[in-house]
Amino acid sequence: MIWTALLSALAAVGVHSYLTLHHIQLRLGISPGTGACNINPSFNCDSVSVSSFSTLLGVPLALWGVWTNLALALLLGLSLIGILQNQARVLRLTTLFSGFVFAVSIIMFGISSFYLKTYCLYCMGAYALSLICFVALLKETQLLKRFEIDDIKDLLQAHRWVLLLLLIVPGGSFLSKAMIDQSYGLSQLQAIVQESLENWKHAPTQDFDENLGLRTSKAGPIKMRIVEFADFKCPHCRMAFPTLDAFAAGRSDVELTFKSFPLDGVCNKDIPRQGDGSTCTLAFSVFCAEKLAKKGWDMHHWIFDNQESFFDTEKPLSLLENQFQPMGLNAQSMKTCLESDETREMVLKMAAEGSKAKIGGTPTIYVNGKLLERGQLVPVLEAVYQSL
Repeated sequence: MIWTALLSALAAVGVHSYLTLHHIQLRLGISPGTGACNINPSFNCDSVSVSSFSTLLGVPLALWGVWTNLALALLLGLSLIGILQNQARVLRLTTLFSGFVFAVSIIMFGISSFYLKTYCLYCMGAYALSLICFVALLKETQLLKRFEIDDIKDLLQAHRWVLLLLLIVPGGSFLSKAMIDQSYGLSQLQAIVQESLENWKHAPTQDFDENLGLRTSKAGPIKMRIVEFADFKCPHCRMAFPTLDAFAAGRSDVELTFKSFPLDGVCNKDIPRQGDGSTCTLAFSVFCAEKLAKKGWDMHHWIFDNQESFFDTEKPLSLLENQFQPMGLNAQSMKTCLESDETREMVLKMAAEGSKAKIGGTPTIYVNGKLLERGQLVPVLEAVYQSL
């Protein structure tokens, strides 16, 4: 049973390590694409990863999880080696620690269920591993029958080294956070966030048509309206969309609207260079998918997730057509919509809105009608959100 607990703790280290990396990528707007476990609004790892509950004392919860499970694995490893004095007592103390980890998992699951109303499958995997570890140790130690009050007293006397060892959790967490900040150049982040916030406060307000574009649907009152102008073949837009999508998905009072701003004169009158029209076709397909089957966001995500494929083909429509059936789209209806003047005019109007606002490139992000520089960074979005 100790081996089962040890393997569970080590597996949890791996899961939490992945979640830590994904959390950092999302917060900095450098995510390579939609998270692998983003299935639908009810199972969305990205929205959980950038929610207001994703950090503790400025440290990602996933990073706390890495070091907590490392400490647990170290205690279990020492027990397996058999060099400990009063090994049975140390194992009972380890079981209590494992129980604490499982209790935290229950709390986080409750937050996902009752507040966020969405779940992270990787997080749930970590919760399951904490349960397996705890149950295995309960069976090994029979803690419920053999627990002694002296176990706690001994923790402050002969086995104080266990408490000292557990200091690896906060120490490792804060040290790792500092190293990550140094590695990603985050030491200047606070100044960047403050600059973006001040510029946003003093920016002129633009008037955008709320009915023009792809918009998330929220039932309650909206405090923060994010409008993104983007091009489907823009690499920076590909990295920005998971962050914006996750930030809005994790907050009931944040609305996200995507507006197409193709960098191609074929469907954007203010772009002097005429391209091959492929980015226009991609934009048309998103709004046709929304019009015909409310699948606009699905198509939007799929195009960005497969962006590189559209650089390697001269016939983007052939790639899109392969996706019509899996998304439940009628191929003939989509083709008719793609070729319609109505669809082209819709994209032209969105592009004109961007030109009127004098956007200088993509992605360009507005919050409540005001330009938000570096709006693809979660700390910048959070600062604006808190200021409203």
